[in-house]
Amino acid sequence: MSMETSMFFTFIMNLASVLQAVSLLVSTFILV
Repeated sequence: MSMETSMFFTFIMNLASVLQAVSLLVSTFILV
């Protein structure tokens, strides 16, 4: 259970990082 929770937390962190990068690219594209 602990390993599953760790994997899930890592997945959420990676997903948040990807979403942040995408939003940054989109905002930059809109500004340009």
